[in-house]
Amino acid sequence: MSYGFDTSKAILCAAIQLEECIDGRGCEPVLPEEVNSPTFFRIDIPRKEIRTRTKSGISRITNVAEIGGKIILQGVTPESERIGGGTSWTVSLDSSTGRFATGVTTEQAAVIIFGACTES
Repeated sequence: MSYGFDTSKAILCAAIQLEECIDGRGCEPVLPEEVNSPTFFRIDIPRKEIRTRTKSGISRITNVAEIGGKIILQGVTPESERIGGGTSWTVSLDSSTGRFATGVTTEQAAVIIFGACTES
């Protein structure tokens, strides 16, 4: 696959806007720390990982696809005490602009993250 930036190395991403949506309550803006989301993270497509600065901050990418100039990444975070039943997530990254939208979902809630990535 060929992208507008070099994905043979990890790319640095920053969350710019977050919305938390809860079934039956609607959506509201939140800060990353309110929903246990990193402000900065690295996407490493060759290693199929999304990494944060914490020791436990590695999510495995289980699916990578290119659709219409976008890189689509998908994965799951296993069940934990903090999350309950775990989460699924999808990142849609525009390869020409570096902007992304991410949806992280649980059984009855979702966090939508908008941001941008660049070569690190």
